[in-house]
This record gives sequence, C-alpha cells and structure tokens, in this order.
Amino acid sequence: MKKILFAIATVSLIAGCATQENIQRVQAPIQVIHTPPLNVESEVEIGQTIVSKSNLAVYPAILLSQDVSEFVQQSALNNRWSGTTLINAGKYRKTSENPEGSFYPDPNGKFKFSGGTIDCLCGIFVPKDSAKSPVIFTYHKTVGATGFEFGKQPVATTAATVEIWGKDSLKKELIYGGLSQKTIAISYREFSDGTARPAFTQELKYDLSEGDVIGFRGARFNVIKASNTSIKYKMLKPLD
Repeated sequence: MKKILFAIATVSLIAGCATQENIQRVQAPIQVIHTPPLNVESEVEIGQTIVSKSNLAVYPAILLSQDVSEFVQQSALNNRWSGTTLINAGKYRKTSENPEGSFYPDPNGKFKFSGGTIDCLCGIFVPKDSAKSPVIFTYHKTVGATGFEFGKQPVATTAATVEIWGKDSLKKELIYGGLSQKTIAISYREFSDGTARPAFTQELKYDLSEGDVIGFRGARFNVIKASNTSIKYKMLKPLD
C-alpha cells in the first residue's frame, strides 16, 4: 500500500504538480472598457449601443471549437476508475492556477465509466510553458489532494476573455432611438451591481440642423449619417 501511495504522489507531481494545497483561486481586477474605438467609423441599428463605458472584472478565457474527450485506463499508478473525461465545446474562464499553469473548468464536463458518472471537476489545463500544449484535466473529488489527472493528448484552444458582473461593476451606455425629421433620439442608461439591473435612464434628443457633433457626459461623436434604421458615426471622445 505504501508503494501505491508513493506512486500516486509521483504521478501527481509529474502531471502538473497539482494538489489542493498549491492551487490558488484567480480574482480578476476591475477594468474600464470603452466602446467603440475612437476615430473609427462605426454603425449601429435602432436599439443598439452607440457608445458605452463599463467597469467589469475581465477574466482570461479559452475557446474550444469542438468537444474533446480522453480515456484513462485504471492502474496501480493512478488509483482511479477507468473512464472517459468529456469536455464540451464553448468558452471557459480561468478560475485558478498553480505554479505550472492555469485551470479552465467546464461546469458541464463529465467523467463517465462503466458504472455511470462520477462527481468530478474537469476542464482544460493550460501550461505556463508555451512549448507545452493544453490538455484535459480531471479532479476526482473523492480521492482528495492527489485526485488530479492530466490528459496526454494536446487540445487546440484559442485565447479569449470573459466579462463578469460583480458588486463593483458599472455600465453606462447611449442607445440609438431613431430619426424624426432632423432630430435623433438617444437613450442614456446605467446598470450597476451583480444583477445588472437598470439604475438610471434618461431620454435625449439632438437637432442635427444645429451641428453633427453630439455630446453627453464627456462623450463626443460625429454623426456621419442617420436614418430610421441605423446611425453611422465616428467616436471622438469616450464617456466620462
């Protein structure tokens, strides 16, 4: 039994040095995000956002373009059940890391074996060493601190980001409302807190016969063309 336990610990060290003790949760800082980019021609339809400013937590993420899976054979070295880990196509955010790399769990990932499914946490592990490929990881909760397994087959991923609402999040935006004669209608909205409920709304109207540069709360944009279906414009200054 002592030999088996030693072998389990050795495999755990080889496969990313992952234990419950050396894995740290990731907390993304709040970032300020402005859209659209300045001095670039943009176009939106009625009901869409002309300009926005968001204070959100932005997490690193990965994209999987297709489902991936890998079979693990039980042996004296892994002390696990024989089975297959299944990860679904989708976007997954980074939730934790260890000195070797980062974990991107799939909440709907599964480990299937002859008896059904086991309560596991599984997803994609991305090594810090760029020379190494991302692989599937499986954490068998019932095994404890050495419950991690890492796949051997490389997994193709694409870098991405995920924006998460939190208690310090805030979003401001201007929405295009359409054109009546020479007057365009715009709605200003604010959203706050983790549930993104509207906190404030203001209806605005601008007469284009007085000029084609629109301003509100520090934002400035030049109206190139406006109609009852869309507005084409260039952002000059972002929202305060």
